[in-house]
Amino acid sequence: MLAEYLDTSTDRMAKIYCYLEKLQEITKTLPKLEQVAKGYGTFKEYQCEKGFSVAVNIFWSPELAICKNWLSKTTIFPEHIHEEFEFVTVIVGRGILTIDGRSVEYTPMASFTLDPGTPHKWEALEDTVFLCISIPASPGFPDDGTHN
Repeated sequence: MLAEYLDTSTDRMAKIYCYLEKLQEITKTLPKLEQVAKGYGTFKEYQCEKGFSVAVNIFWSPELAICKNWLSKTTIFPEHIHEEFEFVTVIVGRGILTIDGRSVEYTPMASFTLDPGTPHKWEALEDTVFLCISIPASPGFPDDGTHN
């Protein structure tokens, strides 16, 4: 089922490889675990069709943003797009992620790569937590509190 979303074209793979190289370089500057444990950065509550969603900044730079997201059970996060690559890994929960009009059930450890401009929508069947990486940083993500 997920294989339908795998596009292994040379251009796309080259772009992803380039971004992953940037990610590797940028992550060398990530804060140490003890710094993160002292507290997360800013948070952002999102307007949902139903339910509750909040994201908390873990790391933010113009080139890369990492946040942890929570969706309460029954949340419907409306369809939206980003101009950035988005890499998502579900930590806890189960639900439906609709990507470009096609629905896929997500469970813990499911991972998705969303290309820029790809419409997507979340429907949480259980309380859900996922980690999201945006390359470059998405304006819709919570930042580190020092940027507008």
